Amino acid sequence: MIRMSSIRTRTAFILIAISIISILILGSIWVKTSNDRLKNDIDVSNLQDSRYIANYVHMYMENITSSVNVIASDQNTINAIKEGDIKSLSKIAWNLNGSITQANAVHISDSSGSIIYTTRPSNISKISQYEWYDDTIPKNQSRITGIYFSPGQQDYVFAIISPVMDEREYAGNIIVAVNINDIEKNVKGQIIDPTKNILLVDDRGNVVFCNNETLTKKHENRSAILPVRDLLNGREGSVEYFDEPEGQLLIAGYYPVPVIGWGVVITTPATLLYEQFLEQLKWIAGTLVFLTMILSAFSYYVSKYLTDPVVRLSDTMKLTSSGDYSLRVESSRKDEIGDLARTFNSMMDELEVKNERLMMEKIRSELYLDLMSHDINNMNQSAIGYLELALHRLKLDEDTKTYILKPLESMRNSSKLIENIRKLKQAEDDKAKRTVFDINLMLKDVIAQFSHVQGRNVTINYSPKEGCRTEADELLRDVFVNLIGNAIKHSEGPVTIDVDLSPVNFENKEYYQVSISDNGPGIPDDKKSRIFRLKPERLRSGIRGLGLYLVKSLVSDYHGHVYVEDRVPGDSSKGSRFVVLLPRHQK
Repeated sequence: MIRMSSIRTRTAFILIAISIISILILGSIWVKTSNDRLKNDIDVSNLQDSRYIANYVHMYMENITSSVNVIASDQNTINAIKEGDIKSLSKIAWNLNGSITQANAVHISDSSGSIIYTTRPSNISKISQYEWYDDTIPKNQSRITGIYFSPGQQDYVFAIISPVMDEREYAGNIIVAVNINDIEKNVKGQIIDPTKNILLVDDRGNVVFCNNETLTKKHENRSAILPVRDLLNGREGSVEYFDEPEGQLLIAGYYPVPVIGWGVVITTPATLLYEQFLEQLKWIAGTLVFLTMILSAFSYYVSKYLTDPVVRLSDTMKLTSSGDYSLRVESSRKDEIGDLARTFNSMMDELEVKNERLMMEKIRSELYLDLMSHDINNMNQSAIGYLELALHRLKLDEDTKTYILKPLESMRNSSKLIENIRKLKQAEDDKAKRTVFDINLMLKDVIAQFSHVQGRNVTINYSPKEGCRTEADELLRDVFVNLIGNAIKHSEGPVTIDVDLSPVNFENKEYYQVSISDNGPGIPDDKKSRIFRLKPERLRSGIRGLGLYLVKSLVSDYHGHVYVEDRVPGDSSKGSRFVVLLPRHQK
């Protein structure tokens, strides 16, 4: 029989009432924060995806532009245009058309804008007849047009235009037209979430492509909608708006494509947010009902044990064993149980203080690292941007340029140091995130990255080997980037790098051996054993050495080995040979 006057009963009712009120208040807060969190998650996800796609489009354009610039700056091209050598221009145009897989046509014009050769003839004889001419031709630098209808290709295209300059004399243009179907196929392959739509617009707000096929076919101008208006003004962000062609409310994240003035909008139907919220609301309601029942029962029964110190001590010790050092037990009793409780409380006091110190040190170290890798690195990048802008815009003599180049190099070295430290921490955090990587594909990708180094004559020889796989993570790429990058950085004049991939047996274990040899200055024998070590003086002196320490740390994490030897045995002045051994993945 329940006695209403019992302290246990009254305590149970009070605890039950407090629990129910607390759950209702917390439940309301939970519902509100859940809705805000879902909306924020979609905003953040769309903005991140739009930033990723924008950077992908930028890289896509850069890859084509760099190839066009190489041809435009070639003296043979300059001579052929100035001399009107149609035979040479034909060879140049078709070679370029073949080397750029995305190209649908290559046009070559003279300084007056007349098209003197094209791989796809049409009724247009001067580039001034194209609608993009007035927006792009005044700029004496490579540029990318908006989309336009090409009579020769009978389809919508955009063009990469690179001026041909004989020293400071304007000789003509190399124009590569690209069908938008190619960039559409590449960009759509980057989004795996079927609930999201992609809208890519050019610098006038015209639709390059969109998941809505009607808009893509018409290539309508969408500069009137809010996200595209912001994009044309160079802004990024997230917004919720009603889209009339699609007839629904959309949540959009948008980001401008760097340099070229295009922009990317990633949208998610707002109905998806409401569907997710309703599903979560059902789950929250069920959870609250369940918690109410559990806490009501717990509130009654906990009152039963308020006078039983042994049980409470036992329960407390079980909870503290999981790492919660804030729990204490009542120690008012004067007997052995009281002594035990007070001894336990004293021990927990010391543990809590030490644990708090450890947690504060961990938080502080992570804060410093985050501050360095984010805020300080952002400031570095801002300073680098302004210094590079000064180099390009100010007319400086070579001596004066040195005063800008020196701090610019220091800022870049600082950013590289911060990036390497961040990768070291990432390598430590991601040790459990291993997967199988194709070494051959990764080497080909890294070699392609260094195949065109501005201002350097770099030759990289590599014979691909299929089927070479190891277990690692994405940072494996940094191993090869550092080694090949160092071979270029620490050499002068033309440099030749030989990369070899082969299976080997080392200490009765099967590995894949990647050797990277260069004809640079080499590494003296007395330094070979020290270059992979990390010492404080190396950190103080800059990034030199930290990259190789990163290489050593990553390869060790992959259960592999790395060492350096002379390219020509016994003669360190003939260049170095770095050897990386990675365990073979057993199928």
